[in-house]
Amino acid sequence: MKLGKKICISAAILVAVSGHASAANNNDVNAAIENGLRYLESVQSEYGEFPTTFTPNIDENKRVLYAAYDSNLFTTAMIADALQSIKSPRVDRMENKVVTYLKSQLNNDKGLWSYFTTHNPKPLYPNTIYDMDDTVFASMVLKHNSASYPDNRTIIKANKDQEGLYKTWLRPDSDIDCGVNANVLSYLQENDSKVCDYLNEQVIQGKTCAWYYTRMDSYYLISRAYASGVSCLKPSVSYLTSYTLSTINREGSVENSPYKTAVALNILLAVNYQGPEIQRAKEYLLKTQSPHTGAWPAEDFWLWPVADENGNPKIIGRSGSSAITTAFVIKALNALK
Repeated sequence: MKLGKKICISAAILVAVSGHASAANNNDVNAAIENGLRYLESVQSEYGEFPTTFTPNIDENKRVLYAAYDSNLFTTAMIADALQSIKSPRVDRMENKVVTYLKSQLNNDKGLWSYFTTHNPKPLYPNTIYDMDDTVFASMVLKHNSASYPDNRTIIKANKDQEGLYKTWLRPDSDIDCGVNANVLSYLQENDSKVCDYLNEQVIQGKTCAWYYTRMDSYYLISRAYASGVSCLKPSVSYLTSYTLSTINREGSVENSPYKTAVALNILLAVNYQGPEIQRAKEYLLKTQSPHTGAWPAEDFWLWPVADENGNPKIIGRSGSSAITTAFVIKALNALK
């Protein structure tokens, strides 16, 4: 046999092996997504809500003793948002239930939502305050599902401080949060120069400019806004990328945490990063899925702050959900199919 034929045959073998490996990898991803969706559908309530657990900020070994069910709108809206690009009958069924749930929690004709739901006892409900995060995420989910709701854009645009930044709560005394401002931009789809300048400056300076989110989570929301078409956030992209890459270890994880790794992976995908860290993070997430339930574990994702004596946020508790970790992982894996 001539050398040229040997090279051709060897190349053909390599292509075939590579093709089989790629197909096997895609099968792994598809199976992981399907098992994750099966888990999510199993834990969604009949009325459409996904579960969340609140734990106070106390010693780790005591937290489980004081954990409580946290019935809120935000977890469910974020999960539905994360799943919206996935084509699946399971997703269709879950999204339909979420739409019904979100509409059931709308108790005004202004298109405003609050965090606590009607499934909470007094005084959590009805003593609630409308806020931007729940309002814009509920609106985005309903809009994506072609469901009607009151036009709330005018009210949202008016809820700014003197600097032109969006306030978290729809009331005069309110804080300013990077994640909340990014979420409003995602919904309004507007290149608001004042908001973008503020967010870009905070990212470039490496600040944690959020009350309710960790730095990584707020960066995810900023990258999400950029990926949705808010182009004035482009100056943040290189800084979001470099920070996120700095958190990923050799095994592909962020602090050996499936939740943090999923958030980091979604940031990199949102800014179109294509380096080797993507594959490592994907492999890590595939390895950490529960073989029994199809879920990934719950971790802290929503912070409960109060202002200290200096006006800075002091964390008094955290909320977490295996469902939201699973949804964030599935969102990333689906983008890599």
